[in-house]
Amino acid sequence: MHHSRYKLAIFDLDGTLLNTAAGIEAALRHTIKELGYTVPCNMSLSDYIGPPIEQAFTELCGLEGEALHTAANRFRTQYSTHDLQKATPYSSIFDLLRSIQALDIKTAVATYKREEYAKRLLHHFGFHSYFDVMHGSDSAGRMKKKDLIRLCIKECGINDPSRTVMIGDTQEDARGAAEAGVDFIAVTYGFGFQATKDALPHAPIGIARTPMEILPFLKQ
Repeated sequence: MHHSRYKLAIFDLDGTLLNTAAGIEAALRHTIKELGYTVPCNMSLSDYIGPPIEQAFTELCGLEGEALHTAANRFRTQYSTHDLQKATPYSSIFDLLRSIQALDIKTAVATYKREEYAKRLLHHFGFHSYFDVMHGSDSAGRMKKKDLIRLCIKECGINDPSRTVMIGDTQEDARGAAEAGVDFIAVTYGFGFQATKDALPHAPIGIARTPMEILPFLKQ
């Protein structure tokens, strides 16, 4: 029997399990253009992959209130009907998930992606057989990352949050883990962290440059 200190590993989706950049960027550019705004062609939109999509329309178009809500809904329609499956699983991510299963650690997904889209995407790429629980954002977008993490913990029947670790590539993941009282592993192969430990607000227990580099931290 393994002696890992963890009973549950929770993964972010965008930038951690799947490289979803192509689809999100395509839908974002399309929606911004449709709304009559312009994004410089050479501008990378990768900063907006992972956080709630509203942030992109606030910062790039100055939208708020009802206009912001409308823009976010337009984006989601475009993304789900045309661009959802423009994604690539990160190299060796399935090897990692098989190794975690062998350690008898439960697994979950906590993502800001709308839950129905997240589930469609995870099924499409065959991730569903590796995860016990999946939670995404609600339609009103009210749930914070810490809420999604807590839902996963509750549903997996983990009584002690300290036996859980969150794995993700953005500050949102790090913050959510800290607020939910769980450990955090930062991955730098995604969109968010291209950084060192010093740049992170909540010190991670480890930094992984590839999916398989996550594994040693789970074996502790």
